[in-house]
Amino acid sequence: MNSFEIDYFFIHKMPRKSAKSKSTLLFLPNIIGLIRITAMLIAIYSTGVQFVLLYLFSVGLDFFDGKIARSLNQVSILGGVLDMVTDRVTTNVLCTKLASFGRLRHIQNHLILYIFLDVLGSMIYFISMSYLKTHHKQNSNLVLKFYYRPNILKICCSGSELYFVALYTHHSGLLLVPGPVRVTLWAITCFKTFVNMIHLYCGIRTLSVQK
Repeated sequence: MNSFEIDYFFIHKMPRKSAKSKSTLLFLPNIIGLIRITAMLIAIYSTGVQFVLLYLFSVGLDFFDGKIARSLNQVSILGGVLDMVTDRVTTNVLCTKLASFGRLRHIQNHLILYIFLDVLGSMIYFISMSYLKTHHKQNSNLVLKFYYRPNILKICCSGSELYFVALYTHHSGLLLVPGPVRVTLWAITCFKTFVNMIHLYCGIRTLSVQK
């Protein structure tokens, strides 16, 4: 996931527009975010190869929006929110598709649990970090310190996404994925699920402390 931070004022009260205010809607990274959302809206009503291509297109754009935002000095609150929320929604659309597969009925509850922890853990954690006015990658928890190392973060995010894509292509007959590959991606996804639980724990602990 790309860099993301919500300021305290964003959660409580957006400032009134002034003469100096400017819209960030047409910033290139934000346009990319809206394209990602559009692609997933179409993907919801798609199946097979079309769904996989739209999904990979949306996920692929995620690797560019943050870099473009920083290179063009177009980092914005809207871009950060679009990035995080679209990441969550995109993965959950795929998990929902998988849960509808008759062949995967035996892991249906596990997919629902992943969605639950992914959304709840991420949202509570990032909101708690915004209260502290701290970047989400700055945390004293040892697991999260390890997770937010650049290479580890890329492996975990890419690995979990590829695991669900592999399940989809394998069980829809599009592409048979070798067992060892699926097991490796499954292990990465399990670790990411554990991280979601740590996010939830750290977020609740932070928000429960009132000064």
